[in-house]
Amino acid sequence: MAEKTAVDSPIKSTYDEKTSHQPENNADTKNLDTESALSGTSSWSLSSILEKQLVRTVISNAKLGGLMTDLSLTESQYLWCLSIFQVGYILLNVPCNIIIRRWRPSAFLAILTLFWGIIAMSTAAVHNFVGLFMARFMMGVAEAGATGGLIAYGITFISTDRLNSWQWMFVIEGSPCILFAVVTYFYLPDNYFKAKFLTDEQKQLQDKRMTIDQGAAGDTSWSWSQVRSIFTDWKIYLYTVIHICTSVAGVGVSLTLPSLINGMGDWGPATSLALTTPPYALSCVLIFIGAYSSDRFFDRSIHLVVGNLLCALGYLLMMFAPTESVAVRYFAVCIALGGNYMVFPIKIAWYSNNFSGLTRRAIAVGVIASVDSIGSAFGTQIYFDGPNYFWGNTIGFICIVVQIIAIIALRFALQYQNKKRDKMTPEEKEQEITKYEPHLIGDRHPDFRYAL
Repeated sequence: MAEKTAVDSPIKSTYDEKTSHQPENNADTKNLDTESALSGTSSWSLSSILEKQLVRTVISNAKLGGLMTDLSLTESQYLWCLSIFQVGYILLNVPCNIIIRRWRPSAFLAILTLFWGIIAMSTAAVHNFVGLFMARFMMGVAEAGATGGLIAYGITFISTDRLNSWQWMFVIEGSPCILFAVVTYFYLPDNYFKAKFLTDEQKQLQDKRMTIDQGAAGDTSWSWSQVRSIFTDWKIYLYTVIHICTSVAGVGVSLTLPSLINGMGDWGPATSLALTTPPYALSCVLIFIGAYSSDRFFDRSIHLVVGNLLCALGYLLMMFAPTESVAVRYFAVCIALGGNYMVFPIKIAWYSNNFSGLTRRAIAVGVIASVDSIGSAFGTQIYFDGPNYFWGNTIGFICIVVQIIAIIALRFALQYQNKKRDKMTPEEKEQEITKYEPHLIGDRHPDFRYAL
């Protein structure tokens, strides 16, 4: 078709059309030299993500650092400053994914990261609600913490002769983004076949991995019809339900964490900020355990249910544990946050596994992330009844239950599709293939198997 544009790799790839979406254990797919070469770029990308996550949540620490008093904010205005961040994210997430598919990712990501860092640091200069509101909106546009609490705790001891504690938080936690932007532009390759640190053999290996990952109908072309095809795919709607529920519960407890902890005991704001570190440390451990186990057994849904059950237990304890049981309530906060963070990489892997074709996958990621941000916008509003936040925790618990139901329903639906394809005759497969144009079939190909 005229609108279709090829963006294929210059490295010729071959694959068996009967390849299903299952992990392969061939020795050459575990080449340690390639793993080592790729780990540097992965580590830098991970560091950039962690830094931006730190900056995203700094406002919750700034609240205890004098932000509310200095800007004369009401609780309602503060909550709207949390929500508006997601609006910018929602508006530009899909367009940004399209740009990344069409342009140089290294340059585009560097520009966004630089923009992000400048806005984060400039937030220290705002003087009122309107200034903070606009700064948060622009940060959401630019974005299309485990160490945050500990850093914020240390910042509270910096002299406030020139800047108050909350201003120092934005300056110090936003400034590394400037460095990340510069290094990203020069260090991050646009794709694996342009990576100077990989040999030709290693690029061939990565090309094979990409083929295996794409499944039976891998496609690297671009067309607007591929973009439109996502919105007629039933899977996208179940995944969006899962993500909205995750983000309402997760963002709510994450951004309210310092205030939740502050309301548990008689300690001051500085101690509350320091006590936000253990929940994030536990979250880090659970993320790695969950991700490793999910990949080890090539299972997504069961691991998501386990993480959400852990999270649900945390919400129930926060709802009904006596206020004097500080240790129990603090433990509840830890596992609620930890469960939310544990499911985060697994749910991303699940929908990435089940949309085939690079363009279809990229657009699906953008759509789901945008809808996820709608949930995040709601999540910033649910914790309105401090200091115990019973109704906020109740809403979070309900979202977790709905999410578990949606995960189980999606697993059975995908399992049904896999079994149906297993029973297809060659003639039935051919009939199914003829329903779609070659660049549109993607994961609808009868030889593709969905990850469960």
